[in-house]
Amino acid sequence: MLEAQRKINPRLAFVPCCYFPAITPQFVTNYCSLLDGILFPYRHESVGANLKDASLVEPELNKIKEAVGPWVPVILDIYASAHSKLGATTPEYVEQAMISGRRAANGVMIYRHQDPKANSEKFDIVKRLFNEWKTQAR
Repeated sequence: MLEAQRKINPRLAFVPCCYFPAITPQFVTNYCSLLDGILFPYRHESVGANLKDASLVEPELNKIKEAVGPWVPVILDIYASAHSKLGATTPEYVEQAMISGRRAANGVMIYRHQDPKANSEKFDIVKRLFNEWKTQAR
């Protein structure tokens, strides 16, 4: 499948969504050679799933990056919108997760664009941080 895809568009990356518990040594052995990267939705799963505590963003990212090696980029996916089972996030959570993710991930993605009227606080945080990062040299 990947060979056919690369013949059609060699610049199209295969970056599956992988949750923390699924990134096991067996996963790394069986699948990492096929991946162009990993989209990692952070849910604090190494201790207990929630969307309230961003304190494990860096430790979980570091553990994943150690497991998959430096050749597999890991993109952090942050829930800015409510999750069906884990509930809503706060603006503070989104900001802290973004800042921590910027330090440890190869990229940061926000799940669902925030409505500037309905979710102005989160919208402003996301906009501010991405604008700051755009102007900073890494």
